[in-house]
Amino acid sequence: MYKDFGELVEKAKAATPMKTMAVAAALDDHVLAAVCRAYRDGIVDPLLFGKKEEIKKIIGALGMPLPEEQIIDAQTPEDAASLAVQAVRNGSAKFLMKGLLDTSVMLKAVLDKENGIGTGGVISCIGMFSLPCYKKIFGLSDGAVIMFPDLNTKIQIIKNAIRVFSQMGYERIKIAALSSVEKVNPKMPDTLDAQALKEMCQKGELGNCVLDGPMPYDLVFDEEAARIKKYESAVTGDADFLLMPDIVSGNILSKVLRLHANAELAGVIVGAKCPIVLTSRGTSVESKYLSIAVVSQMAG
Repeated sequence: MYKDFGELVEKAKAATPMKTMAVAAALDDHVLAAVCRAYRDGIVDPLLFGKKEEIKKIIGALGMPLPEEQIIDAQTPEDAASLAVQAVRNGSAKFLMKGLLDTSVMLKAVLDKENGIGTGGVISCIGMFSLPCYKKIFGLSDGAVIMFPDLNTKIQIIKNAIRVFSQMGYERIKIAALSSVEKVNPKMPDTLDAQALKEMCQKGELGNCVLDGPMPYDLVFDEEAARIKKYESAVTGDADFLLMPDIVSGNILSKVLRLHANAELAGVIVGAKCPIVLTSRGTSVESKYLSIAVVSQMAG
């Protein structure tokens, strides 16, 4: 378990040997600034795919002493994504990072039936957050990839999350199935899903976790609110992972935490043969750097 990202970054810096990361469409100043910092800190050894001359100009301005053979020319985002995925397939890289291209383009290359790195399971995005007011890093899914997950898809999202947090040293993962209410309402499908998932968890069908729900956000984090409402849960005040009802709520909450709660954020896509660094174009260099550090600890 990590108290904050500072702890995780120090572990990533100390890990040897450095893992190779393939960056698809590496033409973004913020992406390359984060990659440059992670390279200098000894966290990753990058392979950059994209328009070679443009990449060279950016890394030159950043003072990044990267050998030219580690910059592979690709004139379109589609080609860059395909070549980056191929680098993972042939063992040249341990994991991927999304650069200046749409998530859909990246995932199309990842899930290509002939040349991709899909596993046949569900691909989901997990946002990792560190809040000044909370005692540990926690995760949230899905705010970027899966629009409206049904019950079976939520089961796969949970299993992806358990795998990620287990790799990070968390033991019995505490999961909150979020809703706007804490009582099951037949007119609210997310509450019915939460009830079904809770029952499955109690039967041991979801893996090494404790799951409660439906849970509103305040009952997840505010122990006083839970006391007032007489809501007893092992998850309250100790959640590791928030299962969001849909992409809308997940995306909004992620951005609220980042913009208004001073949250540090890392983003990762899981469910393929390797983890993928993925953050919004609007996130900071720091967030992208933290995402690289997180995924480097999960890869290979």
